[in-house]
Amino acid sequence: MQYSDGIEDLVAGRIKNVRSLGHILFIDINAEGRLVQGVFREDLLGKDKYTESQHLKEGDVIRVCGVKVPSKKRSDSIDVASYTILSKNLTDQRRRQILNPEYLKIRSDILFYTRDYLRDKGFIEVETPVVYRGTSSSRSKEFTTKHNHLEGELSLRKSMDLFMRRLSIQDFDKIYSIGQNFRNEPITKDKLPEFTMLTVLTNYIAMEEGIELSGDLIRSVIKGLGNNSANLTKSYDLAT
Repeated sequence: MQYSDGIEDLVAGRIKNVRSLGHILFIDINAEGRLVQGVFREDLLGKDKYTESQHLKEGDVIRVCGVKVPSKKRSDSIDVASYTILSKNLTDQRRRQILNPEYLKIRSDILFYTRDYLRDKGFIEVETPVVYRGTSSSRSKEFTTKHNHLEGELSLRKSMDLFMRRLSIQDFDKIYSIGQNFRNEPITKDKLPEFTMLTVLTNYIAMEEGIELSGDLIRSVIKGLGNNSANLTKSYDLAT
């Protein structure tokens, strides 16, 4: 196919989305923050390369060469004349979701607004041991390991509760911790052996005040994320 006024373009990046429409393949490529749509057609690529392109998937890294063409929905669209696979995506779908930039951005914002709220309320952030000797307050099964120079068995923490209680009796009245915990339990869609937990501990307040603090924290985080559709004034039933 001949181009009279097209501009040649060379783009390399990671595939974000693949859509098939008959004998045309549309592939969105994240090229250093610039989203480019690659249009793969058999009449341009040839039968063999077009057949190969149908095996491209989200997460693969490719380099495409072609000509810029007008697009109604995309600011950058390229009729692909040739392409090279730079790297295949070998991770599973769940891992790709975890590594999704949007997911990581939201997670980072949640942690930021959580820390911001608790700091404004006078709490200080603390860290607790990840590897320890002894038992935890949780009934779940723990991961165990051994140290080359210490006798006996060591465990990965299942919660931060016991360590924080030790701090609370040393006049640390308002503390919190955000960290990874580990539980040797069956893996389900809602439960993983490693997970992030927020633990907040404060002395000299009633249960009702703790409930109010939790609700206020959640409302503050939602507001910080810019979710204006949530009803932040509604009173919800307590689940026990």
